[in-house]
Amino acid sequence: MGRRELLEVLAAAVDGGDLNAGLRLVRQVDPLTRFGVGRRLAHAYGAASARTTSNDERHVLRLAYLDTVGDAPDDPDDLAAVAERYHTRRGAVPVRVPPWRTTQLAAALTTLLAGGVVAAWFLVPRAYDDLSLLGPVVADAYVSGGRPGEGSDAQREVFERALPELMIALDRDPNGARQTLATLVDEAQAAELPDAVLSALEAYGAACVRARAQGGEEAGMALLEAGAALNAVLATAELGYYVDTQVRMDRSGNVRVFFETFVVLHVAPYQLDEHAERALHIRRLDHTNIALLTLGFTRAEANEALVQVDTIEEHLVAHVLPALAPDSPFRLAEPQVQRSAALTRLEATAGEAVRAELMAVLEPEPAVTLGSTLAARRALFERWEALAASRDAIFRAPTTYRVAMETLEPHRLYLDGFGELREHDATLGDRAVVRAYLAARDALAGVVERHELQHRYDYRAGLLDTVPAGLTGTLLRMEAGAPLEERARAVVAELSAYTASIAESETLAHTELLLLGRHVLGLGGARRNEADAAGFMLDELYAALFPGEPVSGRTPLHHATRLERLLRTPSDQLRATLRGLWERWFGRALPSARPVARRTSVE
Repeated sequence: MGRRELLEVLAAAVDGGDLNAGLRLVRQVDPLTRFGVGRRLAHAYGAASARTTSNDERHVLRLAYLDTVGDAPDDPDDLAAVAERYHTRRGAVPVRVPPWRTTQLAAALTTLLAGGVVAAWFLVPRAYDDLSLLGPVVADAYVSGGRPGEGSDAQREVFERALPELMIALDRDPNGARQTLATLVDEAQAAELPDAVLSALEAYGAACVRARAQGGEEAGMALLEAGAALNAVLATAELGYYVDTQVRMDRSGNVRVFFETFVVLHVAPYQLDEHAERALHIRRLDHTNIALLTLGFTRAEANEALVQVDTIEEHLVAHVLPALAPDSPFRLAEPQVQRSAALTRLEATAGEAVRAELMAVLEPEPAVTLGSTLAARRALFERWEALAASRDAIFRAPTTYRVAMETLEPHRLYLDGFGELREHDATLGDRAVVRAYLAARDALAGVVERHELQHRYDYRAGLLDTVPAGLTGTLLRMEAGAPLEERARAVVAELSAYTASIAESETLAHTELLLLGRHVLGLGGARRNEADAAGFMLDELYAALFPGEPVSGRTPLHHATRLERLLRTPSDQLRATLRGLWERWFGRALPSARPVARRTSVE
């Protein structure tokens, strides 16, 4: 998406008086580039809100417009000056919504390089699974830890293709889904799945069909229980697969069924006080376009803490590891965003903090090579994205550690600097650099693991059932012991998990604090529950560490200033303070996550 389209959307938002007016115009944009429009709109708005202390939405939108045209005022808080300059600039900049036709080169870039931009149920095969150098299969992995087996190729095919085809059939033709279910059962029988797994799989498929046909909360809950039962049977059978089920119900009670299938790379048993838990490191197996973009997750009806190795890889490649390059900032906004002094300082401080923590767990020389190469490759991809955008197309930059060079090679003449990409690819394939990447991945996976284990503990210990006394009158305007409603429960859950995992992190406390803090900086991609938890936790942490300084202001600019100082605070001091806060809020000692068995690294 080009600058003209973003300006058109921002102007519509200013005219409408809020961001939603711009988002409505996004729906008129060419569907091939629509994702880029919405993403850049969110980033432009977030960056502008981070530069001003004003909460006036129209003012923030005008400022975003001026930032985009490169004519920002010296004082971003001067509402009158911003309004005057906006009206002057708007008349001087031609804008338009792009036509649906694109140039031949743009079409080539979009079709061949975007990798599935057009909505479809099945996407291209997921690349570079072979980067994971898996250890040997352990017979009792779900009990003592290690890698479980995947069974035969035919059994893998059931979870990779046949089961997802049932979901697609349910969505496209609910009446014909029974035949797809029968085909699934036939294939599962032919694959010689264990009898208990076969029965649980058939029961799960039947529950999917019933929920879609009947609708209603009862059928939806029965499906979730059937999914949990299937995962439990897979664990008992020591088969390394996992199925995550999601039910969406509209106001009329109609149900849509979604699920993702995963292969289990590693099982890690833990003890948290009297509660036995296990964490599964999982990699996406099916090829549908359903996506849960979190680094980890769990659910109330589940029995596991789940760590998504795929999304951890994407997060490291796009955000974390480029900060290993010497003197590199940790980039919190896209490069075209005009940064305030506060955001510039925060990015520099964040880069120093992340770099210091990672360099403490990685070999220095390959770590610097890793970060410098990924930073240079990211810059190259951004050049190609700009090239595509200038032709009303998109180039979707690869998000994996290694790039499918064989896919890009036929288009090298269109991509200036392709030789640089070959050099980056060779460097990232060096054994020492790969080891550095895997060590960084394991370190971040450990942080995510602890976060999700805390969720498991909170479910089992009943911490999310009623209002904790330590949060009344502050985070929650409710009486202690009152039942927690759904939205408040989600915020309390994130507050508990983030506070616990940072308090227990011996390696990446500052890094996780930064990743949480991004939710309150207004830079796009924030999730509401995490933002509410982050705002409260960061304010409480700041007040505890600096009691003589009042915590004032809740704008992104205020949060950025406080977060910068927190990132300069020694890790041990942060962790001890957060442990004390968690114990005050929840009225008990913070449980330590103790591995039940010796674990091997996921490699």
